[in-house]
Amino acid sequence: MARRNKKQIKAAEQALAEQKRERKKLATKKNFITLLELLGTIAVVFVTYRVLMNFRFFDIVLIIYMALAAICVFTYVIYNRGMSRVNVTPEMLPDDWSDEQKQEFIDDGKRRLQRSKPLLMLTFAFAFTFCVDIIELVIIPMVKSWYL
Repeated sequence: MARRNKKQIKAAEQALAEQKRERKKLATKKNFITLLELLGTIAVVFVTYRVLMNFRFFDIVLIIYMALAAICVFTYVIYNRGMSRVNVTPEMLPDDWSDEQKQEFIDDGKRRLQRSKPLLMLTFAFAFTFCVDIIELVIIPMVKSWYL
């Protein structure tokens, strides 16, 4: 009988290890898809900015890009309620709340983070675009001036 229990324990451990591998595969695939979405968003925002840079009305485009970036940041923070629901545990919530209310509060925070992911991607795309612009307009000429 002891031998049988050892076999059952070993089988359960193997099943658990297999589930862990499957979850890791799924998470890796999901992260890869998210990375591709982010790179696609960055490419669209950056290429659009660079193409519009060649026209006379670029000053207006720059202001519009800055306004859109600010709107994305503020909307993300406001929608996620100032990030006040991130990493909240039931012990942190008021004692007079029921367990269902506490779980609803935590789930709402997770749902909001998931739904606002596109805003965060847009924010990163605008930030990347502005960083490249700053490097091109300020840092590269400054470094060149050191050697000329």
